Amino acid sequence: MRITVTLDDDVVAALKRIEREEGATFDRALNTAVRAGLASSTETARASYSVEPFRAEIQPGIDLTTATDS
Repeated sequence: MRITVTLDDDVVAALKRIEREEGATFDRALNTAVRAGLASSTETARASYSVEPFRAEIQPGIDLTTATDS
């Protein structure tokens, strides 16, 4: 698929550096970079986390029946 995009100068320079160093075409360097970026953002969005439960206990002398009275 062909599409027109505007790339910042630093992005073009980085892609051209990859092109020179790896012997890849500009298109291949761009597609690889885009795929890596998309995979990275998907992995970040799916990152799991855990929550440690906290067991709260009522301290002696605290009357919860009057805790909301002002």
